[in-house]
Amino acid sequence: MERAPETAAPAGRAGQQIGDDGQPQSRSQPRGVAGLAGLLTGRWLADRVGRRLTGALAMVTVALFATLTYTGSAPALLAGYILGVFAASVFAPAAGALVNEVFPTPVRASVAGWSLAAGVLGGSPAWSPSA
Repeated sequence: MERAPETAAPAGRAGQQIGDDGQPQSRSQPRGVAGLAGLLTGRWLADRVGRRLTGALAMVTVALFATLTYTGSAPALLAGYILGVFAASVFAPAAGALVNEVFPTPVRASVAGWSLAAGVLGGSPAWSPSA
């Protein structure tokens, strides 16, 4: 009996994979939940323990979870990635507030604008080596 060649699963909307049952499979829910939980946690921590401490601890935690992500096993990859998204999201509220605190009032709006522009450009696919 001849075996049919294996092909990739058909792509759904915006590259979403379609499962064997014909239903779209999304891998973004865990990231979204971790990101939202991180934002809420970061907001709470920044108000309770301070923006500088929250930001510093979040950066260290992101580095630790990045290390876990690349240890080699599939469970570590998944856990490190999802927890890294959480930790990076904890950093965001503290960083946003801290950027506005460290600059004098007359230039705060400009600094906030440049910070946002740098974040957008840094996350742009145009800067990706594969683009």
